[in-house]
Amino acid sequence: CNPQRNFLKGASSADGQPFTMGGLKDLAAKSGLQSSDFQKPSMRPKPSEQTTLEPYIRAATPFVVAAANIMDALGPYLETAWNAGCKVWDQISPYKDDWMPIVLGLLLIFFGGSLPLTIAAIESFRLCGWEKTKVCLMILHDQYKLAAAASKKDDDLDENNDGIADVKQISKSELLTRKMKLFAKVSDPVKLQEGINGVVAGSAAVVAALRMKFARTVALGTALGDIFTSAADKVLRPSLERIIPPEDHKWIPMTLSYGCRAAAVWMAWWLQRVISAFHCSVRGSDQLLNGLLMLAHRYNFTVPMGLSPSHAAYPPIVAAVSAFGFYWQCSRFFGLPFPFNILLLPLRVVEGLLAWFVFTDT
Repeated sequence: CNPQRNFLKGASSADGQPFTMGGLKDLAAKSGLQSSDFQKPSMRPKPSEQTTLEPYIRAATPFVVAAANIMDALGPYLETAWNAGCKVWDQISPYKDDWMPIVLGLLLIFFGGSLPLTIAAIESFRLCGWEKTKVCLMILHDQYKLAAAASKKDDDLDENNDGIADVKQISKSELLTRKMKLFAKVSDPVKLQEGINGVVAGSAAVVAALRMKFARTVALGTALGDIFTSAADKVLRPSLERIIPPEDHKWIPMTLSYGCRAAAVWMAWWLQRVISAFHCSVRGSDQLLNGLLMLAHRYNFTVPMGLSPSHAAYPPIVAAVSAFGFYWQCSRFFGLPFPFNILLLPLRVVEGLLAWFVFTDT
């Protein structure tokens, strides 16, 4: 039962008259009470409850804002690099059929073993639908240009005419919300979905192909690791037990197992790198000679011995060039000398990212 109701039941005023509803309201007003104090708990307004994801969203907001600021800062530079690359590509397009085989051949001959994952990814992309992925990348680039133009126009907007841009008078979270609304307004979700799906599908196909190709390397390393562990257990374990204190002997089997497996996977990866270097040297030599012959015929140069892919001297020349390239790579332990370590830095970054994607879940 309601204690307030029992308390007021049978009560009367100072003149002996029973309380009426109006009298109760007057008494409550004099006492400083509100009408909501006499309501049932279920009728009282509940405070706004915080959703489960709200703390995480609030915690992630500064990082999202920082990422958006970084993208805004890098956007002009990326756009400039993209436009410069397109201009260079347009300039060399008339000559790409002549010089591209030569450049790619030299790259394969001397640096194929340094970039095995990148070269394998390019081959997989070429076989898994590069043309469709390129169209999807152009769609995303067009949507980015629309959003960037609208954002630049919004940065100069001054709706209250106080001489200060509106974006400079709001907080970072409000700025992020404003830009997200602007992006949603000017972008086409259908085209965005088409572009993202195409890029993700092409990238997933390449990563899957690379994992299948290099899973044999991991399998070889695991098998060698088991063999090395068995041998180390017989050869190294007795010596380690004599050197290490007895209370630490329980760690010897795990240490030997992980150490042998790590060494075996490292050896298997280097064997795969040697195989990739040999394959790239042979393929690059063939591509280089074909490119040189095509260039000679295009500009009416005289080819010694009338050399052609069907000539008897062609295979020995390919073998000699590939042997030189393979020896050059192995003698440098597949490293990149100066200045190629700087010129090929983007490819080295791609190689590291591909290695992370391929071997993370393998």
